[in-house]
Amino acid sequence: MATSSGLRKASTEERRMILKRETGADLAHTSSHSIDEGKCKRNIENFIGATQIPLGVAGPMKINGTYVRGERLIPLATTEGVLVASVSRGAHATEEKGITVRMTRNGITRAPAFRVRDIDHGLKAKEWIEKNFGRIAKEAKFDKYLDMTGVNVFLAGRTLFARFEYDAYDAMGMNGATVMSNNASEIIEKETGAKFITVSGNVCTDKKHSGVNFILGRGKSMLADAFVSRETVENILKTTPEAIVEVNYRKNYVGSAVAMSSQNMHYANILAAAFIASGQDPAQVVECSQGITTAEADEGGLYFSIYMPILEVASFGGGTMLETQREAINVMQAKTSNEVAEIITAAVLCGELSGMAAQAALHLAKAHDDKRKL
Repeated sequence: MATSSGLRKASTEERRMILKRETGADLAHTSSHSIDEGKCKRNIENFIGATQIPLGVAGPMKINGTYVRGERLIPLATTEGVLVASVSRGAHATEEKGITVRMTRNGITRAPAFRVRDIDHGLKAKEWIEKNFGRIAKEAKFDKYLDMTGVNVFLAGRTLFARFEYDAYDAMGMNGATVMSNNASEIIEKETGAKFITVSGNVCTDKKHSGVNFILGRGKSMLADAFVSRETVENILKTTPEAIVEVNYRKNYVGSAVAMSSQNMHYANILAAAFIASGQDPAQVVECSQGITTAEADEGGLYFSIYMPILEVASFGGGTMLETQREAINVMQAKTSNEVAEIITAAVLCGELSGMAAQAALHLAKAHDDKRKL
């Protein structure tokens, strides 16, 4: 078997030859792609090619956002049949009045951990950090496109956490936040005597389900709602407002309480497909999928809303700079991370509405079975 150093030093073609020789794998499709290997060196090591995922487009969605106004499409990369169709059906159902989308906060976080002597030392360090936040933010800064905007300090026994928050503009900001938090931690260690242990102490919280993210938010915190007439619910969604409300109550509230899970049907489904298509970090779907779906019926129809306290997306940097991902963002007609966030949020609402309607009408299994038979 080839050594890790051997694979690292080999050319792309040599790596493929080694893999074919040692595993028998034919990489004909893996080697067929349009990615510029030179440009993606910051995204991947031991490059051997590309994995292709089917890409569809859903919409158009009528969005009444702060940054996006009008109809937009969203590319979705997925292998799950009916997902693109479901988001498109939700877009069709909301086209009369559109989807209102609002951002309530914006800031990526990183939380270094420190060791203190005892709680008195920890409280003194906490007080110093809070009183000297302006100095820390100024002296730790290394990039004009990254600003430290806040800090929450937590103390548990001999461990202190400083949860720094950043405005990363159109980047997602995780790498920059890590560097700036490291700079800040060195200042804190020097001034307070608190021993700097790690730049990420899990109070951030990155790529894990967490209560602190749900309460304080991470990345962009998003709200979206739509009103769907009774006629549209019956004709397009093939159910009633009351049935959707009951499914939401018994599934997303009672069921999620029993399971101690998040109060939604499948935010992760739409997020994963949108993230992969547009070059966001798919691992962050685990935290971004936390949220609450609300459904209320009245004589006029259905009020439907979603709350997403965590949405970590970018329009610049990282995976968004790869060729096909860049094309996907261009299909979205998004210039900024705020536009990307509003479009993805609207898509989540569309997918959630359509999926909830399918469950209310007892059509979910049939839709997947029909797709399987194609």
